[in-house]
Amino acid sequence: MSTITGKTNLVGLLGQPVNHSLSPIMHNAAYEEMGLDWCYIAIACDKTNLEKVTTALRLIDCKGLNVTIPHKQEVLKACNKLTNTANDIQAVNTLIPETNNQWLGANTDVDGFLMPLKNHNLMNKNVIVIGCGGSARAVVMGLNSLNIKKVTIIGRNENSLDIFVKSMRDLLSKNRITIEGINNKDKHITSYIEDADLIVNTTTLGMNQQNNKHQNIPLVNQIWENSYFYAKTF
Repeated sequence: MSTITGKTNLVGLLGQPVNHSLSPIMHNAAYEEMGLDWCYIAIACDKTNLEKVTTALRLIDCKGLNVTIPHKQEVLKACNKLTNTANDIQAVNTLIPETNNQWLGANTDVDGFLMPLKNHNLMNKNVIVIGCGGSARAVVMGLNSLNIKKVTIIGRNENSLDIFVKSMRDLLSKNRITIEGINNKDKHITSYIEDADLIVNTTTLGMNQQNNKHQNIPLVNQIWENSYFYAKTF
C-alpha cells in the first residue's frame, strides 16, 4: 500500500468482530492498482458506541463505510436517507457520504447474495436461513425474487425470531412465499434440514478462524452428522 499522508482518503468496515475480515487487503490492493490515494481499514465498534463512531467518521470526512454484523439494523439511526432497497429491508450495509455531514444508507446484500444463484432454478424449492439479523433480512428478500416455495428461519432467541418472521411476513404479504420460524432447539429441526434444497448461514459462526470445526458450524454439530443431508443439484 502507498504511504499514508494528510491527503489520503479514509474508508473502512464497521462491525464487531472485524479481525477476520479480508476487506482491507482486497480494497487496498484495488486502490493501489487504480492509483487512488485511499486507505481502507477495519474498525471494531461496540453497539453502545455506534452512533458516536459513525458521527465522528463523517465529521472527519470519511469517504464511505461498509457495515457488517451486528450493526446492519442499528446503523439505520445514523442515516439521514435510505435507498429504496435499504428502506424495504430495514437494514444497511453501506454508508455513503451526504451533504451536511450526513450519511445515506444503502444495501448491496441482496444483489451479492443473488449473484452465485443466478444460474440455479430455485422455483418452488424449500430454503433454510440460519439467523434472524440484518443479513437474514436481505437473504429473505433475495429469495422472494427467486420464487421459492418456503423459507424456514432458524433462530436461538424466540423473541427476536418471532419479531423477524412477523416483519418479513408483513413486508412480503402480497407474495406467495411462505415464511416460518423455528427455534434452534426444536426437536424436529433435523427433518427441516433434510427437506431443504438450500441452507444459508447468516450468523457469525465460521468467522472466528478457529481450527476446531465444531466452533465454526452453526447449530449443534450432531445435527449435521446425524442428518441424511446432501447437496442437491438444481
